[in-house]
Amino acid sequence: MNVIFDMDGTLVDSVPGIRASLAYALEKQGHRLAEDTDITALIGPPMDQIVATLLAPFGDDRVAQTVTLYREHYGRIGLLQGLMYPGIQQVLQTLHAEGHHLFVATSKRQPFAERILERLDISALFDDILGTPVDGSMDDKRLLVAHLLGKQGLQPSSSVMVGDRKEDMVSAQHNHLLSIGAQWGYGSLQELTCSGANRLCQCPVDLLPAIHALAMTSTR
Repeated sequence: MNVIFDMDGTLVDSVPGIRASLAYALEKQGHRLAEDTDITALIGPPMDQIVATLLAPFGDDRVAQTVTLYREHYGRIGLLQGLMYPGIQQVLQTLHAEGHHLFVATSKRQPFAERILERLDISALFDDILGTPVDGSMDDKRLLVAHLLGKQGLQPSSSVMVGDRKEDMVSAQHNHLLSIGAQWGYGSLQELTCSGANRLCQCPVDLLPAIHALAMTSTR
């Protein structure tokens, strides 16, 4: 089975680092990210969408400039603050040992994705780690997943997408993949259900039986 993982909210709790870098970028633009602002529901889509949402209340349209400030800080500090969800490493190691092929498809920029997974010492478990290119040409996750399938020659009928947001589920449907909704991430149960998740897992350890069940019914 080919198992394609989202990263933020699925493999890694990235909220502390993302929040710190967003707060820095907004402050540089003369704004303040309120302490009680919950950014978890924003994480998943491309960063320009997240920044545009946070700038809107200030009537500020300097999205590209603010994203640049965010990424400068994130590359130095923010990416060092992400933590693996409990149980994820064991799940990945088990799937890898069983012969499944593991991949990452994330809206995070490619260099950031590689550095984070290397720092967490799990990058070697993946056949490929695919983040978005700096030119923004694959910020639409449907295109990113399609590129991964083509690049690696993966059959959709024997592949599954694991993610925590509607973008992951929609990307799976668009590319004719099965999908598993990660309920421990940033998306709500309603979001995952309404966006078409084939299965739902409450915690990482639930992924093993879910993937095993899907592998039994997939076309090899």
